[in-house]
Amino acid sequence: MAITKIEVPELFDFGSDNSAFKLPTGTTAERPTSPSNGEMRFNTTTGYVEYYDTTDAQWWEIDYEVTVYTSLNPSDAVNGSLSSGNLRFTSTTTPWSQCRTVQSVSSGKYYFEMYVHSATNNSLGIGIADASLSNSGSLWGQAAGGIVYYGQAGSKFENTASSAFSSTFGPGSWLMCAFDMDAGKLWFGLNGNWVGANPSTGNSPASSIIKTYITNAKPFANAYYVGNSVEMNFGNGNSVNANTFKYTPPTGFNGILA
Repeated sequence: MAITKIEVPELFDFGSDNSAFKLPTGTTAERPTSPSNGEMRFNTTTGYVEYYDTTDAQWWEIDYEVTVYTSLNPSDAVNGSLSSGNLRFTSTTTPWSQCRTVQSVSSGKYYFEMYVHSATNNSLGIGIADASLSNSGSLWGQAAGGIVYYGQAGSKFENTASSAFSSTFGPGSWLMCAFDMDAGKLWFGLNGNWVGANPSTGNSPASSIIKTYITNAKPFANAYYVGNSVEMNFGNGNSVNANTFKYTPPTGFNGILA
């Protein structure tokens, strides 16, 4: 096969063209028999772009790593339904409906968000609960083993205790939650503003005792009236804010991996 050397780089300038060029394609069995160093092709057997390295006498895949974050657990969606990649939770009955994540955590610092799609009487909330709790319809937080920031009155329920907390919230709101399982602290925020101090400081948490009633934490969403609907964001974005978090996580806090 003849090889032509291109001396004018501008011949491959695609900067002003909203397009792409197509690599040679073929199966693993159809690889060139005597490849040169740096040859590239799309391998239809593996589904990867690959290049040849004469030093190793081997074809190498050009791969990339995708970080996958947790989602809500379909088996935990009592009195509600899931959609949008198991990130959106919609209440299907008027009694309490709630759903936790697939993944639980027992140590480390974590951050997640919740977007409110619809909320009759603003009756919904965001929080964390222990993985061991049964989902019997009692609001975690009002019942032992959880903590929740509730939208209707802007109240906080923690391990059966209730207290006035912050502003109410409803459709169009973004809720934030950061928690530190090692320090036993948790913070809530609303529309980009933390209630108390930024969690990165470690100061003014909504709770400093979560370790006393939560061993393996799972974020959750809850709702009351039929049709109330929220959508979680654990790091990969959601249908409202694609690819990433709506707000920058506090320093040292991360999404929960799958």
